[in-house]
Amino acid sequence: MSDAREQFAACEALLTKGDVEACATAAEVLTKQYPKHARAWCLRAALAPQAEIALKHAERAKALKPDLDCTRTALARALVRRAVEKGKAHSEARISLLERALAEQDDPKTWYRLGRARREAKDLAGAARAFERCGDDARAKFWAACCKGEASVDAPIEHLEALYDGYAQRYDAHLSDALRSQAPALVAESVRGTKAARALDCGCGTGLSGRALFDAEACLRLDGVDLSEAMCAKARATGLYEDVAKGELCPCTGVRISHMKLPMIETFVGRTDNTRALYKSLGL
Repeated sequence: MSDAREQFAACEALLTKGDVEACATAAEVLTKQYPKHARAWCLRAALAPQAEIALKHAERAKALKPDLDCTRTALARALVRRAVEKGKAHSEARISLLERALAEQDDPKTWYRLGRARREAKDLAGAARAFERCGDDARAKFWAACCKGEASVDAPIEHLEALYDGYAQRYDAHLSDALRSQAPALVAESVRGTKAARALDCGCGTGLSGRALFDAEACLRLDGVDLSEAMCAKARATGLYEDVAKGELCPCTGVRISHMKLPMIETFVGRTDNTRALYKSLGL
């Protein structure tokens, strides 16, 4: 087995250099020469281009050395990868794969994935239990409270950023076509003809309000701020904003808030007490 150890070390060296293709080829040769080399099967699982193949390699490694930490880790990762590939359309299979992964390795990130999968499958009690296994993850605590119907603090900033980053590519079409949102037109109409020297579009999203504001002669120059960098990138691409900064509305770092503040319409609930308090605190 000394030769096998040397070959495996050579595989790892290739991986360290970043030569993934050569490493994968060398690992395949190694498993053909030494089919009971569990660590080599783990390496092949990690490098497999397809989740299904990765899972087969990881299961082979686990069968050979069931008590090795590396084989259990390899199997857990392959199961998670396969679960992600299954997606929302196969919720039962996805949940089963994640539960198997957790049986191999207790991992907060996998518990979070399981919580999401159970929530999407309408198993709120099961989702809450999974989220509660995520430790100090603020997103998980928020979702656990939601699933149990308990009062909770606002959604964590990180959760909102990720949510809207993933939403950015379909945001315009969804609001305009599916929801038929009138928010940009209503915002612009409420300040038509104002001709403010400079305005700040808070929560500018992809910049849907920008064109409406200029068409309504609401402002001469416009800046924007949004929590989501993906949304900010879309707003910048419109060419309507002089500056678009990623940040919280309060405080809004990177954007001066000495602008005239245009009214913000919240699509479903209208302007909230918190929003009015924010305007007052900013002197807007």
